[in-house]
Amino acid sequence: MSAALDAAVLAVIKDASARAVMPRYQQHVALESASYEFEHRMRHRNGQWVWVLLRGQVSVWNADGTPERVTGTLRDVTEQVGARHELQRTQAHLQAIMNAVPGLIGYKDRELRHQYGNVAYQEWYGRPHSELRGLHVREVIGEEMYRLNEPFMRAALAGAEQHFERSLTDAHGQERHVMVSYVPDLHGGEVHGLFVLAVDITSRYRAEQALMEEREWARTTLQSIGDGVITTDPQGCVTFMNPVAENLTGWSAAEGSGQPIEGIMHL
Repeated sequence: MSAALDAAVLAVIKDASARAVMPRYQQHVALESASYEFEHRMRHRNGQWVWVLLRGQVSVWNADGTPERVTGTLRDVTEQVGARHELQRTQAHLQAIMNAVPGLIGYKDRELRHQYGNVAYQEWYGRPHSELRGLHVREVIGEEMYRLNEPFMRAALAGAEQHFERSLTDAHGQERHVMVSYVPDLHGGEVHGLFVLAVDITSRYRAEQALMEEREWARTTLQSIGDGVITTDPQGCVTFMNPVAENLTGWSAAEGSGQPIEGIMHL
């Protein structure tokens, strides 16, 4: 390797961040690569910093086979780098928002392979993004759940949003109830994949189950006691009659439903 070539490159590169190009340059002149390419900052003569793309390769060789001259190009890529950095910031902001959402958010491509998910999604399945990415959905949610959910996924990939509830077990072995949505990723009239949105509604589900059980207990109790029981709405129309009340009034519960109480019981 020519020390003169090294010195020439270092003379051009002033910015400390750009000196990272040296390893790639040295690999190239050591014949370990066909060319070299590097993106770095440099100060323009007007004092402003710009981003440039440096490309080069050996163009002249010495008789002993060592590099004598390297020829390269330098292109201003400030606008492209700025756009890329802005996209990275936007992606970081979006990821932060997704991670703050109290629910699972994921994305599957048309082959139903996992592409990304928020922190809640990763925690639910107990696996980091590095392990989940690229896995088919059946490898993530299990064969049985995949069998149940596949029709909804296929419908979403056909362009129709899907919403349904499902009970399942999380990574910690806890039984949970979730509201699941599959939203098609539509671009130019084509579906490129689907978004998975899932909200844990376990507390609400359990409250509804408890209420249903309480209502069933109350119904059974009212059907079994020896007294006649009639309930009405605020307008005085019958909403319920137990068997004893049916016997006392001669009205069946079906006939009396919606009738004014005065027509059922002559008080």
